[in-house]
Amino acid sequence: MKNKERTEKEISKMIDKLEKQRETIPQFSYFGDDNWHAIDIQIDVLNGEITDEDQIYDQQDEGEITSYVASSGIDALLWLSGDNDTLVED
Repeated sequence: MKNKERTEKEISKMIDKLEKQRETIPQFSYFGDDNWHAIDIQIDVLNGEITDEDQIYDQQDEGEITSYVASSGIDALLWLSGDNDTLVED
């Protein structure tokens, strides 16, 4: 059973959390993954600029984003649809 989609209030609150997280974490992880780009794609999803997995995978196929960033975008899509409980830890 699919969970209920997120409300505008929930989306706005999550965007705020992501923006705050972006200010406090290093740009690159120990493994060289771009944390900021991963957060940026999540915000793009929540703002409705990216609306489906194909858009994310197309960017990955074209070399515009890494698999780490793509995975973060997919997580945001899942959260937005209610199929993922947590996007950012409180």
